[in-house]
Amino acid sequence: MKLEHFIFVILLIYFLFSRGKCEQHIISSDSRCCQSPIDIPPQILEAQWLPNSQLGVLIQSPRILTYCGPDSPTAVGHFTFDGHNGNRHRFSDHPNYVNGFDDENLMCYSGNHHIRDNPYNYIVSYDPKDTPSPGSTVTIALAIYYWCENYGGQTVCFSCNVKLDVGYP
Repeated sequence: MKLEHFIFVILLIYFLFSRGKCEQHIISSDSRCCQSPIDIPPQILEAQWLPNSQLGVLIQSPRILTYCGPDSPTAVGHFTFDGHNGNRHRFSDHPNYVNGFDDENLMCYSGNHHIRDNPYNYIVSYDPKDTPSPGSTVTIALAIYYWCENYGGQTVCFSCNVKLDVGYP
């Protein structure tokens, strides 16, 4: 095997095995949309197309009552919209903290826990070339992560994949 092929194979193996560990910091322990029968369901309540190629989504998670207080959306991942005519955009593959959360304030016994908005208004930007056609129906899809805890550098949450069809003006 030539040296350049050997180096390429080594770099490829390194990339494949290190990539997931670096980017997938937040994982789901249960993606069945876990909630109490008397609680609110995780969902996208509404979506608004904003100026300057921005999209606002109002999301809610169950308000699971723990000894820390009510829960709220902690992270959003796998966020896309699809205009069903070639216009689509992916905001994120992996979950990212939202609503003021980070590794340092997830657990209430750490002394840094805080209670945030539920529902939470999440605003993101997209590439103007991905703008849906006027009058089209657009499917917005994302995963809401909630009831999270940090275990040795890995954040573990409940999650729920949700969708909402909205019109583009």
